[in-house]
Amino acid sequence: MNLPKKILFYSLLLLLTLTAVEGMSRSAYYLAYGEWYSPPLPPDTAAAVAANSVELPAPPNYEPGGWRTIHPYYGYTDALPRADLNRMPPRQTGADRVVIGVSGGSVADQAIPYFRRAVRQYFADNALAKEPVIIDLAQIAKRQPMQLGTVNYLLAMGGAFDIIVNLDGFNELLFSYRNFHDGLFPFYPASWDWLNHWTMEEIALVGQIRGLRDEQAELRQAGRARPFHFSAAYGLINRYRRQSVANRISQLNHALTETQSGYSLQRHGPRGNFRDVSAVHHEAVRVWYRSSALLAYSAQAAGADYYHFLQPNLHLPDSKPLSPVELRRFYSPARLSLTGYPETYAQLTQYGQELQRRQVNYFDLTRIFVDHPETLYADRCCHLNDRGNELLAAAMVQRMEPALLRRGRARGQIAESILAVAAPPRPPPPPRPRLFC
Repeated sequence: MNLPKKILFYSLLLLLTLTAVEGMSRSAYYLAYGEWYSPPLPPDTAAAVAANSVELPAPPNYEPGGWRTIHPYYGYTDALPRADLNRMPPRQTGADRVVIGVSGGSVADQAIPYFRRAVRQYFADNALAKEPVIIDLAQIAKRQPMQLGTVNYLLAMGGAFDIIVNLDGFNELLFSYRNFHDGLFPFYPASWDWLNHWTMEEIALVGQIRGLRDEQAELRQAGRARPFHFSAAYGLINRYRRQSVANRISQLNHALTETQSGYSLQRHGPRGNFRDVSAVHHEAVRVWYRSSALLAYSAQAAGADYYHFLQPNLHLPDSKPLSPVELRRFYSPARLSLTGYPETYAQLTQYGQELQRRQVNYFDLTRIFVDHPETLYADRCCHLNDRGNELLAAAMVQRMEPALLRRGRARGQIAESILAVAAPPRPPPPPRPRLFC
């Protein structure tokens, strides 16, 4: 065999080998993650997508204490600055826009890009005159009464909304249990003990977590590197490495929960008088109900509409025909059995009916996936994939239609409220250009 034929032969052999490896990698990726591999957005495109607020984020890893900044009214916030929650002065309503604040936990935070897109599409489809402005007030692990405190603080600081939306439910029970189990007051913000006091052991653990988070960011950036990002084999290795780092972060987070430094009122809050987890959950449901009722009254006083949605969850019986991927990877009733969460979630529904009886715009969305056998959940907790978030956002927009139409139809005066007298002064109009010197 002469040299040109050898080169051709080995080139074809290499091409066939690479094709086989790529094909097997795509199959392995699907078996491992329940979805076909698709190239991630390159950095420049990802930045442009984020700027236009249509990014479809993956569920974040829960990392207590590693990324939060303590706040006297919110409990905590993301590391400053965060444009929506920490804007001063807060955003204002206007004759040309409809300002919608969306609060809740990580499910709400992840759903907001889809909700923003659905609202904008609704305004375009109905030729509404005003521009919808969606304000993200959600935080990972946030729950009542943090939503109530956040909204009322922003109103007190001069903020204004046309519509206030609250999407919650799961965190109320999970983190009340977790706080109670860890010796914290059940209704303090999650991770309050870590935020308020650090031992040397905890500082060392958080330092390791921060280093791993930097490694995660580097791997995420490497996953977008051209031209390798087109390769499923490269993507499989990159995702496996990111998952390994995420697992290590999870282990360190667990170690962080096991550190002991003694009781203090500042760190742990009042001891409360709860006999067991059941008593904590019963009170958590009542706190959830009272907080939502007070949010409704605050919104009414501020001239805003209020909408409260109870989020779906895959562990609720008969709420969704679970797909093979959801059954194999996400459905884990044993994981939640100790918390008593599945049994107590029904109480949220009962108290939600009382909110409806009191004329609050409350909607139970726990069964919106009952006719969707496809994979919609993204983890064992409560988070949704792209399609699940799209369906959730559509369900919210559909139920908000009366307020969206009324608020968006015509330009005009903003809604009057008891707070309008003390509203922040509006900036003066820019000077008119002079035609002659």
